[in-house]
Amino acid sequence: MTNWTRTLTPAELAIQAADKTLLQEIGRNSAGFILSNYHWDEQLELYFDIERKGKSDCYISKGWDQPGFRVSAIVDIPLTREFDWNFFDYVSDYCAVNGVALTRQPEGSIVGWMLDSVIYSDALNAESFTGSVDSMLECIQQIRLLAVAFLLKIPPDPAISC
Repeated sequence: MTNWTRTLTPAELAIQAADKTLLQEIGRNSAGFILSNYHWDEQLELYFDIERKGKSDCYISKGWDQPGFRVSAIVDIPLTREFDWNFFDYVSDYCAVNGVALTRQPEGSIVGWMLDSVIYSDALNAESFTGSVDSMLECIQQIRLLAVAFLLKIPPDPAISC
């Protein structure tokens, strides 16, 4: 916890405890994830890194006023030439079809890709949790593959277009 001056109400503490327990039970017992690095602060009711098969590429979080959970990832891609916005459009379309929103934040010679998928609280179960993580990991893999193609100036294959 950070230096936060507001005191949580008993209702907020109860909701936080219930959400944390629910995530841990579904994540560990049903979905087969290892949830680690738990923390919370003024903006986040909870945060966990998600690990599966020894890899941790994404995380799950929930803001205090959010109606659900957010499975997210950040992927940084180095740029060695001028950025081609067609690359972003292609990756964005691919991710959107898989239920993952994509934003980018160019910063010098790096483009940071922020990926988000939402699971509403009343829909959180092993299937929705696993599906969101699987979609996230597919998008991360697609971004990395397309980044290599982009850097090598290989055009995207229209056969795998959305």
